[in-house]
Formats: sequence, C-alpha cells, structure tokens
Amino acid sequence: MNRSARSREFTAAVTAPATDCSLVTSYLRCTSDDAPMVAGMFAAAATATWEREPAASLRLGLEAHVLYAHQSERQSSELRHNMGEHGPSWALVLLACSQITARNGLRELTLDLSSWIASTVAALTPFAVTDLETRSVAHDCTSWRVELMRAAGDRKGAAAARKALRTLDAMP
Repeated sequence: MNRSARSREFTAAVTAPATDCSLVTSYLRCTSDDAPMVAGMFAAAATATWEREPAASLRLGLEAHVLYAHQSERQSSELRHNMGEHGPSWALVLLACSQITARNGLRELTLDLSSWIASTVAALTPFAVTDLETRSVAHDCTSWRVELMRAAGDRKGAAAARKALRTLDAMP
C-alpha cells in the first residue's frame, strides 16, 4: 500500500464517528515511548489532508499536537534529545491547524496555536543552523506568526516574531 493510500486509510479510521466505543484522550492512544512516532503519523496525515479535507486535517493535527505537547510537558527524553527529528512535523502541523482555524474565524484557538508555534520554532532554531529544511519550516511558521500578531494588534508579539525571522534570515 502506498503512502497516500495509508494516509487516507489512517484519516478515515481516526476521523470516523466513535459510535461503538468510548473516546480517549490522544495521549492515552499509545504508550509514552510510542507517542512521538504516533504523533508523527497524525502530523503526516494532517499535513497530507490539509487542503482537500481541512476538518479532518484539523482533527488529526490537534491529535498530533496533544501527543507532542504531552511529551514536552513530561520532558520526555525522546522529544528533548530528538527535537530536530520531531520538531519540524510538530511545527508544520501547528502551522496547518492555525491556518485552518484562522480561515474559520476561531481567533482564540488560532492565537493559542500561534504561541505553540513560537515555542516550537524557538526549540528548532539550533537545528535550523545546519538543516535547510528545518530552517524553511521555521521561516514559514515565523512568517505566519508575524502576520497573526500584526492582525491581532500585538505589537510586542509581532516585533518578537520579526526578530526571530531576522535571526533565521541571518543564518549562513
């Protein structure tokens, strides 16, 4: 089965109505050791469905975010020591979710996701020095954050985001 077909199958399974079971929170879907991998699966499916199925993408993306955030809160060694591996997918899924919520007028959730973007990009910045793909993700996320902070009238937030953008742009 190719990656696109697996992604569609995964999306259908996760977003189907839960009519025959109890719902559990995202971080109870798997063991802590597997959480970064499962979060990556959710993130990949979310970014793959972003344009054609925004509702499914948002659901999948928020599932990924909850798993990543829970691991971050627990200060899991896998996430802390491998942020360069897991961070870009977390940042991209936050970006996608934030853009979906912005298009749908969910301002508070958009701004909350934007604050998570800022923290995730800050953790990714050391990796962006040597990894151009990570730098590109950080740049896209930070550019979006500048836009959001301006639109929200948050001058300090916009200035901080512009400063982060200048730091990324100044990298060799």
